[in-house]
Amino acid sequence: MSFFKKSGGSAPKINHVQYFGKSLSEVVSQCQKINPSSTVPFLIAQILQALSANGVTAEMIQVENESVQVKEFIKKNDASEDWGIVGNKDSALLVGLLKSWLKQVPDPILPNVENLRAATQSKDLTPIKKFIGGLPAWNYVLLKSFCSFLKSVAEKGDSTSSRILAMSFASLLMKPKDKSIGLSVNLMTLLIDQNSSLFSESEENETAKSNNDKKSKRKDRGKGKEREVEKERELSVSERERENKVEERLDTSEERISDFKKESPVIETEKTTN
Repeated sequence: MSFFKKSGGSAPKINHVQYFGKSLSEVVSQCQKINPSSTVPFLIAQILQALSANGVTAEMIQVENESVQVKEFIKKNDASEDWGIVGNKDSALLVGLLKSWLKQVPDPILPNVENLRAATQSKDLTPIKKFIGGLPAWNYVLLKSFCSFLKSVAEKGDSTSSRILAMSFASLLMKPKDKSIGLSVNLMTLLIDQNSSLFSESEENETAKSNNDKKSKRKDRGKGKEREVEKERELSVSERERENKVEERLDTSEERISDFKKESPVIETEKTTN
């Protein structure tokens, strides 16, 4: 399973990107300066790929790993060129890195889950599909990558695997209020089990189209403003030209009058007396 967009080369280096404590949009923006086609942060994509290659299980992911090793690893590699993720066989360390990163992302990847309480109790997946389809592009793509990864892990386990994985990641991805923790776990379980239906290609295309439409509208507004400025400039130039022509005509008229006065003979009138 690959979480990188095909670009004809190997996985991108993950240097010069600050991952921890930054918003998702900030991290993706930094990644795109290195590789414009990036949609998932390099570090996260490499961790998911390495865990898939290692054959990680739901039980391994369930174990909490807030060890000193994870903290030291983050501190050591924060400014390094290569975190050493590709080919790393220490799944406990990789899971710890993944959870630490999610904890430090300021905003939830899937926000406002309280709005989906009724939807999680229905067999109709349409409301959930529409809800996640309306997420910002980076949130949608990352959520899809996570759920696709968790689905592949769950398929290797038993009937409880999806629930175990949901309990491990629901709070990290959704950051719910206390009263919504159960809801977030139920929703996460659905996102894993119904992955192919909720993240269908049509929905992904609609999300991409929606984001492209927003960009196009912003560009059109920008072009509209440019056209208005250009028109104002043209009008300003035309007005100046008209004013110059009027001044030229006035100058010419004054010169003609002056010349006429010089050339015309002086007519003297004699007074007659009776």
